[in-house]
Amino acid sequence: MSGVPAAVVTRAVVLAGGAGTRLWPLTVTTPKPLVEFATEPFLFGVIRRLATAGVCDIWVLVGDDAAPFLNLNAFAHTLNVTVTTVCETSPLGTAGGVRALCSGWDDAFFVLNGDILTDIDVAAVAAHHVASGALASLVVAEVADPSAYGVCQVSNGQIVGFLEKPDAQLCPGPALVNAGTYLIEPGLLRAFLPGELSFERDVFPEAIRRGDHLSAVVTTNLWADLGTPARYRKGHQLVLDQAILWPSVTRVPTVAPGISIAASAIVAADVVLHQPVLIAEGAQVGSGVTLGPYVVIGVDATVGAQCVLVDVVVHTRATIGTGCQLHHTVIGPAVALGARVTSHDDVVIVTDVADGVSCLAGARVNAP
Repeated sequence: MSGVPAAVVTRAVVLAGGAGTRLWPLTVTTPKPLVEFATEPFLFGVIRRLATAGVCDIWVLVGDDAAPFLNLNAFAHTLNVTVTTVCETSPLGTAGGVRALCSGWDDAFFVLNGDILTDIDVAAVAAHHVASGALASLVVAEVADPSAYGVCQVSNGQIVGFLEKPDAQLCPGPALVNAGTYLIEPGLLRAFLPGELSFERDVFPEAIRRGDHLSAVVTTNLWADLGTPARYRKGHQLVLDQAILWPSVTRVPTVAPGISIAASAIVAADVVLHQPVLIAEGAQVGSGVTLGPYVVIGVDATVGAQCVLVDVVVHTRATIGTGCQLHHTVIGPAVALGARVTSHDDVVIVTDVADGVSCLAGARVNAP
């Protein structure tokens, strides 16, 4: 145990190597952790949260291509944070890359899944960790149906066992599950050989078998997996409702209850807004438009006259033609929709669409 106070926990590792196949086609050209969320790449929000908690050195573990992540460097510089991208040329599991990275470290560091939406107070996690004297602290949260998660068996604040995605009959009610945020001491990983390694299947169960102290940090903060288009839209609902406080949302001025509009956005005087709605910098919304509830208009995006958008996320520089009727839909970056396009029920559009097209429920509109 390093014994450092919470303010001195300055390192974090973000696991960002997932392929994001369930979020296709938003991930066709963009790694899942960089998909735009609430007007900016999702990892920007993660980095903002860590910087606020005093973390200044962040390592992002990615797949075999670091190029898409280079934009993190300039962004991190604005926060006085250093981001280092580390490629894994072959899959090393959730813990293998972390083990290689921290071999020379002496102090505790955070590990976060780079695709989990949450506003868990990581500084409070650090304080809990120091007070507990644990070799690792895991944030756990109660869920009603634990069958899709790793269930943590907890006794007197200490994790004593795991059930990985248990059958409902084995765990029929609410249970504490792994929420994807850890604070660990480097010594936790030194007993393991280099190579592929999993926190969930290898590291934590073996630590319990050795008798190591794993502390459970119980949180009531919400957290969400953004892994499918429906969950992605649900994540936007959570941050628009402020059930989860997310940096890119809280930074936009609130002009009325549930209505946030950037100062540089241009919104016609007769636009009808049903809260919650978020309109980002440089966006333009034409006359006769109805937005909301649950609508995000991205940076420099344009919504033409007489459109109706309900439960819709519009990404940066997208253009929506006159008279479109869009419901439960995601519009990708720089996409151009023609006039009178309609969509309903879990649609994702990442390529241009001609006038008058009607998108079927569940459609994934991608370039051929």
